Amino acid sequence: MIKNLLATLCLIFLVSCNCQRTADKGNSRADKQISSDKIKVFLREKNFDIVTSANLVVVFDIKKKLIEGTTDEYSNKLVLKDTLANEKANELLALLVDDSSYDWTEKEVKEDFNPGLQFLVRNDTERIFLLVDKKNRRLGFINLEGQKIVELSKNLTDYFDQLQQ
Repeated sequence: MIKNLLATLCLIFLVSCNCQRTADKGNSRADKQISSDKIKVFLREKNFDIVTSANLVVVFDIKKKLIEGTTDEYSNKLVLKDTLANEKANELLALLVDDSSYDWTEKEVKEDFNPGLQFLVRNDTERIFLLVDKKNRRLGFINLEGQKIVELSKNLTDYFDQLQQ
């Protein structure tokens, strides 16, 4: 009789511990969910789908090159830097679709957009280019429909700094 009582108490203890562990996992998943509502509207559905379904990310440095025969006119020269491995590419793509990666406050823009870094983001059939102006903390999304520029928050700016090292 005592053995049955102890076995029942141990079983109840194990079940209650398991239930608590499951509840903790559910809360941590909810905390890690990211919001993509603003960036999805900003990019439009088609461009957002390209970013979320991308399977290739190529990084280029943009170097200013003096145009021959001039003294103060420059062209941009792309220099292949890297093709991101799956882990790094997935990390970048996760940041790109997270609303907290951008500064959504309305600001008057006075500085020119002067990018120094370019990304080619491509899925199986389509592509979009990302131009990064780290100095002015702005990111441009470019495709055949035109260019859309958004202000960057600190976490995405820090990621681009880390990537250039």
